[in-house]
Amino acid sequence: IHAMDVLRGFALLGIFLMNIEAFVSPMGEAMTGLNPSYTGADRWTDALIYIFVQGKFFTLFSLLFGMGFAVMAQRAEQAGRPFLPVYLRRTLALLLVGLVHALLIWWGDILFSYACVAFALMLLYLIKPPQKFLPWAAALVYLLPSGFILLFGLASAAAQMDPKASAEMTKAMADQGAMMVAVTEAQRLAYGAGSYLEATAQRWADFKMMMSFAWIMFWPMVLGMFILGSWFVRSGAIADPARFPTLFSRLR
Repeated sequence: IHAMDVLRGFALLGIFLMNIEAFVSPMGEAMTGLNPSYTGADRWTDALIYIFVQGKFFTLFSLLFGMGFAVMAQRAEQAGRPFLPVYLRRTLALLLVGLVHALLIWWGDILFSYACVAFALMLLYLIKPPQKFLPWAAALVYLLPSGFILLFGLASAAAQMDPKASAEMTKAMADQGAMMVAVTEAQRLAYGAGSYLEATAQRWADFKMMMSFAWIMFWPMVLGMFILGSWFVRSGAIADPARFPTLFSRLR
């Protein structure tokens, strides 16, 4: 438990380093690589966060979420008390906190997504698949977004063979780029110089936009880490790592 708490603090520090840029500028600018306008120490800091932080720490935090789920389930089973009703209440509370945070404070909230994905984890708990399949299921679910991106890339490559399809795709990509520029500017105006009501309206628009693709590009990665974290606890790999030298050697 102490080790998990320390790791959770470490993960939150990384998440803070990632998010702090998005607290003071449009989210899109924090997610599109190095900012070309930065120079000197600003550019070095941006590069270090982009390489060593972005996309790394929410996965660790998600892994710990899955571990916490399994620890609570094990303790409930050992004590002979129901687990899912208690966890369902906790998840609904997390859903509410995330929704309030996303709509009234900062639309880059992750708690709402965690709560939504936790329902899938509870469903998996009810199904109780064989433990040996969990790591493979976790890897498959985690890699789904990469598979979608690969399919999109193959479809784009195939479209290049047809001049008409290629022109349509080029126009669609240009339109998408123009839309994102408009969204970024709207965020800059609403959050940087707008009233609280204007900022709240913008948060609602941004939240809806994020949810439109999060379920297919972000939630599978989170669920994969949830499942893997649960397996780490249930297999005994966390409580007694000395029994799993091969596993940890491969992970290193």
